[in-house]
Amino acid sequence: MKKLLFTLIMLILIGAVGVGGYYHFISNHEVRWVKVEQKTVIDAVYGLGTVTAEKVWHAKTGILTKVEKKLVQEGDRVKKGQKLLVLTHTPVLKAPFSGIVAYLPIHEGEVVHPNTEVLELVDLNKRYILVSLEQKNVVLVKKGQIVDISFEAMRDKKFGGTVQKIYPSKGEFYVKIITPNFPPQILPDMTADVAIEVKKNHKAIVIPLAAVQDGQITVRRKGQPVKIKVKIKLVNEIEAEVLSKNINKNDVVLVQGR
Repeated sequence: MKKLLFTLIMLILIGAVGVGGYYHFISNHEVRWVKVEQKTVIDAVYGLGTVTAEKVWHAKTGILTKVEKKLVQEGDRVKKGQKLLVLTHTPVLKAPFSGIVAYLPIHEGEVVHPNTEVLELVDLNKRYILVSLEQKNVVLVKKGQIVDISFEAMRDKKFGGTVQKIYPSKGEFYVKIITPNFPPQILPDMTADVAIEVKKNHKAIVIPLAAVQDGQITVRRKGQPVKIKVKIKLVNEIEAEVLSKNINKNDVVLVQGR
C-alpha cells in the first residue's frame, strides 16, 4: 500500500514538473502563425564610390622656367580665360575653363624644371561617382540601371542616380554613376555608398527569418503543421525571400521567438 502511495505521489510530482516546464517554455518562446507576404524585392550590387570631377586640368611646364608672378591662390574660383601664372620664357598661363584652383605648389621666384606640375584646376559643376567592382558583380551591371546613393558626409539623405558607363582600366572594372541632384557641398575625392539595382522581383515570397530552423519551415496545410525544406535568400536582418517553389502566398508559417 505504501509502495502504491509513493508511486502515485511521484507521478503527480513528475506531472507538475512537466506542466511547469511546458508553461516556462511557452512564456519564454512566443509561438505564432504568420501569413506569408508577397512583395517587391530588389537585388542590388553594392560598392564604395569616389566623387570625381568631369574636368580636371594639370598644368605642367615644358621648359626650365621661373615663376615671376602668381595671380591666383589655392581655393580661388576663376573664370575661363582668366590669367593664372606668369612664367619666364613662356606665355601667361590662362584658365581653359571655369573652376577652382585645387593645387598650386610653387612660389614666386622659384625655378621650375621641365614637366613639373605647377597648377591644378577643377570644374566643380560637373561631377560623377566612380566605383570599382569585382568581376562577379560588374557582369550584372548595365547602362541605365537605377542607383541609390548615400554620401558619407550626408548620411541622413539619399540620392538617386543612374549607371552611365561600365569599362575596364588597368585590371580594374569601373562603373560611372551620374546623379542630377549632386549636392554642391560634396567635393571630389569624397566617398559614397552605392546600391545598383540589378534585378527586381515584384512577386517575391517573403517570410520572417525567425521561421527558418535548420533549413526548414513549418507551414499549416489542411489544418496540420508540416515541415518543409526551403532555399532562402536574405532580404534584410529580419526577412528572407523563399527561392523554393513549394511555398505560396496563401501559406502561413510558424515563427518562434521571444
